[in-house]
Amino acid sequence: MKLPPEPTSADLGKWRRLSRVAIAMAANPAAPAGDLQAAAKAAKTARVIGVLNRENECVQLVRTARQFVECTAAGRRDLAPRLGAVAQAVRARLEALAAPQAAAPPDPPREPRFRADLDG
Repeated sequence: MKLPPEPTSADLGKWRRLSRVAIAMAANPAAPAGDLQAAAKAAKTARVIGVLNRENECVQLVRTARQFVECTAAGRRDLAPRLGAVAQAVRARLEALAAPQAAAPPDPPREPRFRADLDG
């Protein structure tokens, strides 16, 4: 089974930008959505974090952002909580990638082995 390619630093930057703009738009749905539209367009071509499917938070964020841009003012108010929640989920995945991986605990010291044929 072939693993999906890992996102590059440029891809991660696009996801950071989109999540930051989406969180700001969710807080103020009446603001102009030009930045959100541009960020969603850029992130659409970026590699996702994890497996590419409909349930992936990155895919959901792009879809929700594009839907948010096309909505009326009332629709944006209704969609703002979902946009903010999905953007927070992407931000959490980005933070998990940036966190240093915990090193494996060292092996416990081993008792010297006894072999009757060598040790007597």
